[in-house]
Amino acid sequence: MVNYAEEVDFEKRKKARRYRSREEIEQWRKARNAQRTEEDWRALARDTVYRQLGIAERSEYQLQQALLRKEVPSEIAEETLAKFVTAGLVDDRRFAQMYVRSVFSAKTISMRNLRQELKRRGISDEIAREALAQIEQSEQTQAAVDYAVKKIRGMHGLSREVIYRRLFGQLARRGFDYADVKTALDTAFASVAEE
Repeated sequence: MVNYAEEVDFEKRKKARRYRSREEIEQWRKARNAQRTEEDWRALARDTVYRQLGIAERSEYQLQQALLRKEVPSEIAEETLAKFVTAGLVDDRRFAQMYVRSVFSAKTISMRNLRQELKRRGISDEIAREALAQIEQSEQTQAAVDYAVKKIRGMHGLSREVIYRRLFGQLARRGFDYADVKTALDTAFASVAEE
């Protein structure tokens, strides 16, 4: 068997990194940005948007924030985003629909919290309303019931009042209103009692 470790010079890799202060990093960033041409900025904006979209679907607001973090000039950022919107690669309606479907199916969350998440991602109220329309009230209630049943099964040895109080708080923090929480807990306790 060949020992490749003998051939490698490990001393070169142990080069100490020089600490840079915040001011030095900021000066370096300003110098780098000052050297960029307009074409360099356009390429950076384009690459940033492509990279962000390669990771996951993004809203226009999220892409604006990514370009802002890269310090891309605002007129170039707006122009770049406009081209992506025109090409159909960035669409807030499509993003909202996909986001609501994936998040609602992945974790127990209420429509109220989903609406807040969409707002945080820069989605307008009208588009958020359209996206949330795909979730029916019965689905939301059933999600709360499923969550409560799963949690009740893991709370052996606790009194009913303690379990009720804890689950009530957990569901309320997830954005469910009083009626949904009460229905979910009553249904969950009845189904666990039957087992």
